[in-house]
Amino acid sequence: MHYELKDYIKPKTLEEALKLLHDYKGAAKIIAGGTVIHELSERNLLEGVEYFVDIENLGLNYVRIEKDGLHIGATTTFNQIVNNSLFTKPSYYALYLAAKGVSSYQVRNVATIGGSVCSSISFLDVPNALVALNAKAKLVSLNGERIENVENLFLGMLNPNISEDEILTEIILPLEETKTASYYMKLTERAFDYAIVSVGIKVKLNENGYVENIRTVFGNVQPTPYIENKVYEIAKGKYINEDLIKKIMEEIPSVEPIDSINASAWYKKKVLKVLFRDALKETLEMIS
Repeated sequence: MHYELKDYIKPKTLEEALKLLHDYKGAAKIIAGGTVIHELSERNLLEGVEYFVDIENLGLNYVRIEKDGLHIGATTTFNQIVNNSLFTKPSYYALYLAAKGVSSYQVRNVATIGGSVCSSISFLDVPNALVALNAKAKLVSLNGERIENVENLFLGMLNPNISEDEILTEIILPLEETKTASYYMKLTERAFDYAIVSVGIKVKLNENGYVENIRTVFGNVQPTPYIENKVYEIAKGKYINEDLIKKIMEEIPSVEPIDSINASAWYKKKVLKVLFRDALKETLEMIS
């Protein structure tokens, strides 16, 4: 342990939690499921932390449809996502697959959607799926609130774009659309391992079956989730067939992947092409 706690606090309101963050000025750390605390500790990233502020009792555990989108409270666990039929719908299926593929059942019982984003780890499944779904995050402080695209919260490994006095309160997904589907796929060494590489895709077709929009995200390719814009540039306004898929596979990834302990950049580039092809075909099958 590279930190010494003075107190573990479970506030009952958001206002109380925000005041604690303000008063302790960097000495307090938000905790939800707590599954990333070990990673932070091992890297000495909890140095100076004297208080854990547990947000479990703030009423941030919910899934509800509102006029501007599907709202998911920050402390909603992965298993609650997996067990909610909303996420088996084509538009949100990538998130369902990402949550279901996370670690063990016990971890899914405590790991939260907000915590996974705040961790800023590029190889985690749920954040990459959220970026593919064009999700937004609401962050609140005593000075007000801001809405950010989820991808903008990733600055690097365990380095989120979140101020010490802010709390991520919810994730917002676009409302379900017709002729739209999403999919998430990863390569691992063993079942439930972290992804060596992953692909998240969301596709929207127009009434004639041509691509209106396609969003592709690669995980563990760069220090942050990588949005592969090359796919959209090639596929926009076209009908997806085998020839088009082959053309896209020749052009991706448009960035050199980072080497990691489990795979070289060369290997990741080869695997990503195949994962993309298979994930895209699954997505189109859901639309049809």
